[in-house]
Amino acid sequence: MKVPASKEEFLVWPPLGGGVGIIVGATVFDVLTTYQTLLKEHEGAYWFAGYVFPILMGVAFAVRLHGKYWLGFGWLSFVFYLACLILHWLPIVGSQLHLEASSTFANVYLVLVALSILFAVQSGSLLCKRLTINKSDP
Repeated sequence: MKVPASKEEFLVWPPLGGGVGIIVGATVFDVLTTYQTLLKEHEGAYWFAGYVFPILMGVAFAVRLHGKYWLGFGWLSFVFYLACLILHWLPIVGSQLHLEASSTFANVYLVLVALSILFAVQSGSLLCKRLTINKSDP
């Protein structure tokens, strides 16, 4: 792992990471509760497929990639998470999410959360890969 030439790069990450942590930590319970409810109400879908499939696909995609891409996929996960939060918090859409599981907004919400889970798992797998590869190098 290459150390940056300037320490200013290291000083930027704690506030950004803290902001992401606060946003995700404050809203993840509400998002996953809605996700779980929509999965249970969705016709012909198994609720565990909404978790198992994105997790397995995230690991499978991470196998072929280099570990240096972990941060990009982490940000991509956060972008999809923000998109599902915006969809969840819009007054018209948010009320339709709770009323109809078969609406278009509910399907989009399910896909956004699944993609967020997929990219978060992929980012975590790539980070583990990067850390283990760097530790094994002499």
